[in-house]
Amino acid sequence: MRQRLGIPPVGRNRFFVTAMAIDAVGTGVFAPVAMLYFLATTSVGVGRVGLALSIAAAIAIPMTFVTGLLVDTFGPRPILLSANAVQALVYLGYPFVHGFTGIVVATTVASLGQALFWGSFSPTVAALSRPGEREMWFGFLGALRNVGFAVGGIASGLVVTIGTPTAFHAIVIVNAVSYAVAFAMLSRERVRRPKPTHEPTHWAIALRDKDYRPLLVNNLAYAVCSLALVYAMPVYAVSVLGLPGWTAGAIYTVNTVLVGFGQGPAVAAMRGHVRARVTAAGYVAFIVGFGLLAVASAPAEVIAVGTVLVGVAVYTVGEVMCGPVLSAIAVESRPEAERGRYLSVYQLTWNLASVIAPGGFGLLLQFNRPSVWLALIAVAAAAGLLALRLPLRLPVAGQVVTNKA
Repeated sequence: MRQRLGIPPVGRNRFFVTAMAIDAVGTGVFAPVAMLYFLATTSVGVGRVGLALSIAAAIAIPMTFVTGLLVDTFGPRPILLSANAVQALVYLGYPFVHGFTGIVVATTVASLGQALFWGSFSPTVAALSRPGEREMWFGFLGALRNVGFAVGGIASGLVVTIGTPTAFHAIVIVNAVSYAVAFAMLSRERVRRPKPTHEPTHWAIALRDKDYRPLLVNNLAYAVCSLALVYAMPVYAVSVLGLPGWTAGAIYTVNTVLVGFGQGPAVAAMRGHVRARVTAAGYVAFIVGFGLLAVASAPAEVIAVGTVLVGVAVYTVGEVMCGPVLSAIAVESRPEAERGRYLSVYQLTWNLASVIAPGGFGLLLQFNRPSVWLALIAVAAAAGLLALRLPLRLPVAGQVVTNKA
């Protein structure tokens, strides 16, 4: 039954799973109001708050490379623990921030903590899991985080409705406590430390690896497609098509529900299929979803809304197919002792996508109605073709999904 539902053997790693669930709820509480928090609790204007957040994100990017080296030197567990400790402490300090400089300092430390977290997360999952079951683990944890974000998002909505500085301070304290509890749970988890390599290698080893680059390009495409949910779909539905404001919330709801409850069965259905082909099929789903969004305009509002939501549903199928498989390929394609450095560069593709997506989607949405979707269709099509060629460079991409250790 567990395998049919795509659920990994959680029991032996229950503390890690509990920590990730708690972390997801805390993040879900705060993430939707990350910018609103400073607007509600300080006198700094929206433009300068946005600038502060951008500065923090830029400063934290080099930490991605440092994290890879730290993981390969000390193992992923202490780095993941440090990430939670840093974020618990910095969020406890948020209520004492009042000016622009304070916002830059606080959000920079928080961004550094996030870099530590994401740089050590995948290596930790790899160390806790076994080859053959990693699609299940990455899929399960992704679904778990999605459900946690949804639960936390409900709480953040209540805070925005209340709107007082006290309510916003309360939500940041809840976030800090969630990191502290996650730290306590993670401290009880025993994570096998990989054997160190005897050959000194530079952090740029992944960038210099010609066979690994196609996977980096593929994940960059996946990240760009994934960020369309945040930066393109709500704006397109409400501002371009003129649909009701609640459509933006419905887009997130459809995606969250399908990922939260459909990721496990989707991974179970992958069993016996070649990883590269599963990934390519996921990009086909992206293409169909983007195509439906491009033609969503209709005289009847209900038809337009329905077309948008069906497009989001099909798009989400692509998300649940590509994500776990690409992560499993990234983890298993290179030596365990170098995994931290490889996965830190792999994570960097998400940072790069986060730079490309907001401005790129914004410009395309201003240009004309279907241009953003035509661009995304082109990205997904190219990535799908590249995915089919991954086994030529990375043999693990040509293996079948087994969902068995």
